[in-house]
Amino acid sequence: MNTNSDKPFEPPYPKPLTSKNKPSLWKLFKLGRKSSLHVLFEGDYKKDVSITKISGYKIFTPKDNGLIKDILKSNYKDFPKHRYMDDILRPLLGDSIFNTNGKTWERQRRIMDIGFEKAGLKNVFSLMCDAVQQMHQRLDSYKDGQAIDIDVEMTHVTADIIMRTILSSPIESDRAFKVFHYFEEYQEKSNSLLMLRLFRLPKWVSLRSYIIWKRRGRQIRNFIGEIIKERHKEFIEKNGETNYGDILEALMDTEDPETKTKFNTKELIDQIVMLFLAGHETSASALSWALYILSNQPEHTEALAAEAQNIFGQNQLPTFRETSKLKKARDIFKETLRLYPPVTQLSREATGKCPVAGHTVAPGTTVNINPWLIHRREKVWENAHAFCPERFSNGESKKNSGSYLPFSQGPRICIGAGFALQEALLILSSITKKYRIKPVSEHTPDPIARLTLRSLNGIKIALVRRDSGIPQEKLFKSAPNETSNSNEECPFNK
Repeated sequence: MNTNSDKPFEPPYPKPLTSKNKPSLWKLFKLGRKSSLHVLFEGDYKKDVSITKISGYKIFTPKDNGLIKDILKSNYKDFPKHRYMDDILRPLLGDSIFNTNGKTWERQRRIMDIGFEKAGLKNVFSLMCDAVQQMHQRLDSYKDGQAIDIDVEMTHVTADIIMRTILSSPIESDRAFKVFHYFEEYQEKSNSLLMLRLFRLPKWVSLRSYIIWKRRGRQIRNFIGEIIKERHKEFIEKNGETNYGDILEALMDTEDPETKTKFNTKELIDQIVMLFLAGHETSASALSWALYILSNQPEHTEALAAEAQNIFGQNQLPTFRETSKLKKARDIFKETLRLYPPVTQLSREATGKCPVAGHTVAPGTTVNINPWLIHRREKVWENAHAFCPERFSNGESKKNSGSYLPFSQGPRICIGAGFALQEALLILSSITKKYRIKPVSEHTPDPIARLTLRSLNGIKIALVRRDSGIPQEKLFKSAPNETSNSNEECPFNK
């Protein structure tokens, strides 16, 4: 917990490598298999462009606003999604808008945009609230001060929200935990296989990883696919006269205005699996980090609680209109996304000879947009590694908007950005209104970046009901990696 009000709180991040402790190629391979964050050097955080050479590959990582705008906005067609990402994601996502390119992607995006507009955030808000109410019932089952694996709980609630709003089906605890662990394994093995590709090593070097990767992708896909097959069959048999009011129904009913076609069953599975994983996994990551930060920042927790009390009073959750008034919650979530962007790498592939930072890159060159590095550039952000949510209300973030891309930028910006913000405001405001948040002694998360940003050792916090009667001053006697000097026993260490 930060005790020095003059020094902003810096949540944990892997310390960059230096030229003095540059690892061998074998060590670099092993670090890369763990996480892409652990192979970053000091210079990567400072230079406008980093150039990495691995086994004959040249990877350009631009961080300058102008270059990012050119790649993601102005000339995005010249920089399609990288084939390696398609290879890694295809067993799970098939041909979804996350990994397709060209005309295929354009048609998919048109249908998805129209379908989301039909469904509307307001229309699915009550379904979102139902899942958050269930989350509170689960959190209430913990004792005051008990250590909670909050990353698991956030995965459960965000998966439940996605299942209810997209498929009108709540997710049970056992399925939620299965999906969490299946995707955890899929990410780990994906990262291993990607490193094999970069180092030009054959798959049989890590055959077990390859088998598990394929199996987990198939299992997650089947879990979602069976529901979609039944729903699509019903939709066709009833000639579209169903009344679920969810996102799947809107997508089934949407026709592409140019080709006059609709998604078939396989296409629906591809898109819904993408929405399920991208929608719940990325939100779960950001919410887990936000709650960990709040556990070390009681002043921000209390400010959120006061805001929630002022806006929705005795109600457990805000109304749809009231969520737009939760400005402190919005700033805290946005600052968490700056420090811990759920997707840390947006890999593109140059289609032809084109200039990047004074270099002419050849066709097939990897161009890696890295939000983690861009968000932590000291040249751009004041106290770049520190948690300072006020930067989103004092004008700093607006000035640096080109260097803030947790949902990407340009035509391929995340379709669920508004959805993610909506559920985050619901969850953060309702938790802080009902509970005080306490750090768990001797626990510091270890951030790792694979397909999404998670913690290698999980994220733990403790919650105490505000009506528990435990005095505020007794709640924060100890913090991660700190030992209290008080002889008075802390209720969380019993």
